[in-house]
Amino acid sequence: MCFWEMMQSMMWMVIYTKRSLFSVLIMMLLMLLMTASAEVSSNLFMQKSYNKAGQIIERRYVDADGNVVMADNLGYAIIRYTYKNGKVQTTSYFDPEGNPVNSAAGYHVATSLVNIKKIVVERNYKDVDGNYVTGPDGYARQTLQYYGKWHEETRNYDAEGNLVNAPYAIYRTNYFSQNTGRTKNGDEYRDVDGNYINGPDGYAYSVIDFYGNKPIRYAYYDKDGALTINTAKGYNYAVYERTLKNGRYIKDAWYDGDMNLVPGPSGYAYVEYEYPAVAQTTSWFYNADGTPFWHKDGYCGITQEYGPRNRLQQVMYYGADHERIISAKGYSRVETYYVRTGAILKQFYFDENDKRMIVESLGYAALQRTYNGKKVATETYLDTDLKPVNNVDGYAMVSFGYNGRKIKDSAVAETYTDVNGNPVPSKKGYSSIEYENDENGR
Repeated sequence: MCFWEMMQSMMWMVIYTKRSLFSVLIMMLLMLLMTASAEVSSNLFMQKSYNKAGQIIERRYVDADGNVVMADNLGYAIIRYTYKNGKVQTTSYFDPEGNPVNSAAGYHVATSLVNIKKIVVERNYKDVDGNYVTGPDGYARQTLQYYGKWHEETRNYDAEGNLVNAPYAIYRTNYFSQNTGRTKNGDEYRDVDGNYINGPDGYAYSVIDFYGNKPIRYAYYDKDGALTINTAKGYNYAVYERTLKNGRYIKDAWYDGDMNLVPGPSGYAYVEYEYPAVAQTTSWFYNADGTPFWHKDGYCGITQEYGPRNRLQQVMYYGADHERIISAKGYSRVETYYVRTGAILKQFYFDENDKRMIVESLGYAALQRTYNGKKVATETYLDTDLKPVNNVDGYAMVSFGYNGRKIKDSAVAETYTDVNGNPVPSKKGYSSIEYENDENGR
C-alpha cells in the first residue's frame, strides 16, 4: 500500500484546546482529508483544506504519488472557495500549478453575492478573462430582489446582459398588505417578452385567495390560464382549498385540474377537522373515494391538544371507525409536560383504555428529566407504577455533565446506570464517557 493510499483511510481533525488558568489557545494546523472521488478515475484522490471555521477552502485532486493532477472530464485540478456571512461567495477552478482555468462546464468562477441578512442577491459566472459566460443553469447572471426578507423578483440574463429564458426570464412573488403585515398572494413566471411561461414547477402563475387574513384557496395555472398541476416538492395537485366555518378551518382538500379529489402532499385527499374541547383539534383523514386514509404511523384520526404557550401537550390516535387504537408508534395517547424554556420535562404513554403502558419499542411507560440550567442533567425511565425501569437499551437513567449552564454548552460527561444504580453499557458500547471540548464547545 502506497503512502497516499494509507493517507486516504485517515481522518485528521483540527483541535482547539483551552489550557489551564492562562486560557492559552493551541491550534493544530489543518491538514488534508483524503477520499476517493466517484467523479474521476478511481486512481485519483481528493485533498481538502479547511479554514478555522471548519469550512472547506480548497479541494485538490492527486494521484497515487501525491501529485496534483487534472481531474478526468472536469477540466480542473483545484477548486477554491471564499466565504461571506457564512455562505460560499466564490467557487473557482485552477490547473495543477494554480493557474486559473475554465472548467469543463465553461466557466472559471461562480460567484454568489450575499447581503448582510445572508440572502443571495446575485449569482454569476465568469471565464478566466473575467467575461460573463453562460453557467450550468442557462444564465450568465441572475439578480434577486428582496424587500427585507421577502423575495420580490428574480431576473436571468445572458452573457451580453439580455434577459434570457433559463427556463424563465423573470420570476415574481406577489403580496398584499393587511393588518398582519405583508402576505404572499401568488407568484408568476414570465419569458423575455413579458408573457407567462410555465416555470420549473409546472405552472406559470399561482393565486392565493383569502377570507380576511386566512388563506382559503391556492390555485395554479398554466401560461394559457387553465388550471394545471403544481409539481413542486413532489406535489401533484392544481388546487388546495380550505373551508372555514365560524373562523375555524373544518376541511382541507386537494384537487386536480378538473377539480377531482387527488392525494395531497401527505398522501390523503382531504381532512376534516373537529374541535371537541378548548385547545383541542381532531383531524380525520380520507382518500379521494371517501374511505379512511391510514397514516404511515398507523392511524386514521388524531386529536392534538395544546397547553400553555401553544405547546403540544396531548396526542390521541384513532382507527377507521373513529375508535381509539394503538398506533404504529406503539401507544394510543401521550402526554407531554415542559419546562419554561419549552424543553420536555415529563412524558407519559397510555393504551386505548387510558391506562399507562410500556411502549414496546421504548421499554418504558414514562420518562422524566431534570435540568442543569437549560441543559438536561438526568433522564430517567419509568414503568406503569412510575418506578425506574431499564429501557430497551438496558439502562434506567442517563446523567450528563456540562462545562456550563447555557444552551450552547456541550456535554463533558455521560453516565448510564440500571435500576439499582449500577453502571451498565449503553447502546453506544460504554457505561460512561468524558469529553474534552474547546472554547467553542466542540
